[in-house]
Amino acid sequence: MVTAKPKGTYTVADYFATPEGERWELIDGVLYHMAAAPNIKHQTASGNLFFIVGSHVRRRRLGLLLSAPCAVLLPGESAVEPDLLFVSAERRQILTERACEGPPDLVVEILSPSNQAHDLERKRELYARHGIPEYLILEPNEENVLALADPIINAGEGAYRSERLYRPGDVLTIAAIPGLAIAVSDIFAEPWWRVICGKRMSAWIVSDMANLEHLIERHRRLYHVAEAGSWENIRRRGLLSTTALLDLFEVGEPSRTRIEAQYRQKDCVVRDPEYGCATIRRQILMDPDRLRTALTDMKPWGWYRLLNGKVFFWSTPKRLNKFLNAIAHGGRAHDVITVCTRSLIYQYAHEIELSPINSGTVFIPNDPNHQRGSRTFQSIPDYDRETRDGLFAELAVEYRVLDIEQHALSVDRWIGANRVGNIWQR
Repeated sequence: MVTAKPKGTYTVADYFATPEGERWELIDGVLYHMAAAPNIKHQTASGNLFFIVGSHVRRRRLGLLLSAPCAVLLPGESAVEPDLLFVSAERRQILTERACEGPPDLVVEILSPSNQAHDLERKRELYARHGIPEYLILEPNEENVLALADPIINAGEGAYRSERLYRPGDVLTIAAIPGLAIAVSDIFAEPWWRVICGKRMSAWIVSDMANLEHLIERHRRLYHVAEAGSWENIRRRGLLSTTALLDLFEVGEPSRTRIEAQYRQKDCVVRDPEYGCATIRRQILMDPDRLRTALTDMKPWGWYRLLNGKVFFWSTPKRLNKFLNAIAHGGRAHDVITVCTRSLIYQYAHEIELSPINSGTVFIPNDPNHQRGSRTFQSIPDYDRETRDGLFAELAVEYRVLDIEQHALSVDRWIGANRVGNIWQR
């Protein structure tokens, strides 16, 4: 149920001061508490539509698609959190660090039993009054999409002149996103991963959509540490694992085994007439003797090969800072690529594995909490079954992320644990 806070005229500052973990919306100075958690049908439709639209938007670089919770600030003391919103590339200046500060090109709301009047009446009028060109209202139980367009103000209230109901079997188009056609049935179908991820992900069931969303909420951003000055090459060639880099540079034996399957005590530089040079970082606190005390069912060379075949992302700023501030890295410049977790997972779900530990370092030999082996990295559904409450230390993508620029939010230069400048910003 949506309930209004009974007293006073509230401001955007009050909205941002609401308790963490609770969802509130502010409309014309009135605070509304969004009490009920989204149900499974709601989350399934949200995930499907984000994947379908987001893939199209990224490929064509049309703008940015965002999902809740992301605040949209509108004049007149209003701050709302639509389920999805789209801002075109031409209007990206309205996206600030804290919110979308102005009307997006498209908003999407997904009805739940507790919020129908709020979305169908209160927010419909608000969105039209502030000139949001298109408003989609999804009804998961009926599997319908109500598409509203052409906002006007009539007698001081907002309204949409164009209204069309799309049913299963219809094809939905969105004026704000050219070239996109969506089968309505695909929006409400069972989760997209059962179609695109094959047998490996077939164990996932509809209820796992909520678990996936919970995991993403716990880790909205991911962080990859690259060599300073490498961003332009990464944009062109993708974010490559050590194995993929050795393949690209056609590194042969015995150098390949020395880099890929043995302990690297110092940085390795590989060169190619076409691609120039690339640096492969040394390994810290992972010499064979130390590693043997932590491995449960593998030899050190097997562990080295396993890690070198993956592209790694830290799950939290705290873990990133701990890595950058380590003695081995202190004072050294790195470029940190900040990535949208949702975007990366929805594109690479079938190639992603999660780890509960820092897999690249053995801090304390013989420590049972830092044991590792063939089960350290698990697919998202397998990892989720371990009841880890959406928490992980590392996310690893197998082999490479070719379209990393499509998922990146920023690239910053760090020296040790200090951010010293911005290299690139979406």
